[in-house]
Amino acid sequence: MTRRSIRRASADDVELLVGIRNESVAYKVALGDPAWGKGGWTEAVARQRIEFNEWYLIELDETPVGMLSLSWEDQKYWGPQDPDAGYAHGISVRDGFHDVGVGSYAID
Repeated sequence: MTRRSIRRASADDVELLVGIRNESVAYKVALGDPAWGKGGWTEAVARQRIEFNEWYLIELDETPVGMLSLSWEDQKYWGPQDPDAGYAHGISVRDGFHDVGVGSYAID
């Protein structure tokens, strides 16, 4: 049985975040979707994102297979809203783990 979990990313996870994000950028570009650009993240970008956002790692059997950002407000995209929702961004899944429900698990 596969054990699934989500944990908050820390500065110790920078290399993992960079790898997962860059695999996801390459995957999206290969599908013709340049929404996240073509260059991916550097370690400096990942450190900044951890400092200013809530980033989480999605794990299957303690192996990091995905990531996402969770915010409790998102005025940039949604404007002022009542504080009754969370906003997930940047859902990324490692190569080899597409179509196994990683993203759906993260949202549920």
